[in-house]
Amino acid sequence: MTGVSPKQKFDELAKRPDIEAVLKRYEQVRTEIRERLATEVGLPQKWEQPYKESETPCGQPYSDVREAIAVQMASWANDGRIAEDKWSRAQELFIELTGRHGFGEPQVVVDNPSKHEIRVYDAYGGSIMLGTEKATVLSARTGCHLAQGAHPRAKNAPA
Repeated sequence: MTGVSPKQKFDELAKRPDIEAVLKRYEQVRTEIRERLATEVGLPQKWEQPYKESETPCGQPYSDVREAIAVQMASWANDGRIAEDKWSRAQELFIELTGRHGFGEPQVVVDNPSKHEIRVYDAYGGSIMLGTEKATVLSARTGCHLAQGAHPRAKNAPA
């Protein structure tokens, strides 16, 4: 996006859903994944969020759009690990559920005995990751989106 003004970049981001809509969609997907992992793979029902969500300004090419943010969502952690003989099923569930919500083809990050990590991306560069080793983690980071109040579809958006 070299030679593109911040206003043009803002307009490009305005074609995307605002950050609140994206966070809601991501959490819906993660809830479905947690529930299915418990019922179909045998993970304990109890998940915790040991860390808080954090917002960051967007990187290139949107770093000069001050109303644009990306969010590292609070990860979900489960003290249980996905058993080696259940990992294939966990992967299938993850791919099915994220695919249903518009995420792309999975990328295997780690695939070693007793240590696995798989990640999917959406059209805006956001990702959801499922990993297991000593415990199981479900994390997510959004791509770059306009803050809810800055989005042109918001009632109080800046003119």
